[in-house]
Amino acid sequence: APSPIIRVGITDIYSPDVPANLVCFKAPDHMLLTWKRVEDKDFSHYRVYRRTERRDEFRLIADKITTNQYKDKKFRRNMLYLYTVTSVDNKGNESEYSNIVKEKF
Repeated sequence: APSPIIRVGITDIYSPDVPANLVCFKAPDHMLLTWKRVEDKDFSHYRVYRRTERRDEFRLIADKITTNQYKDKKFRRNMLYLYTVTSVDNKGNESEYSNIVKEKF
């Protein structure tokens, strides 16, 4: 008699590479963030996080960024901002935070 059919599924649980070399440039009306591209085959997009010197946790400020740069135009003057970036793959796995950069606007 034939044996029962067994279905096996493979789930991708591995996060993409962490974005590297995050840097921040202050312009008169925005902060420009740029970083090294992630080269994973199943890369989907980046997420940008920010916190202030007064907050303990990072908050998501931009999602589904497909280029390796972001302009932050929402800020208050005379406040220190800290930024970090993650990468996300097609399965929704998110990398660890990139290096953290800070700049006072």
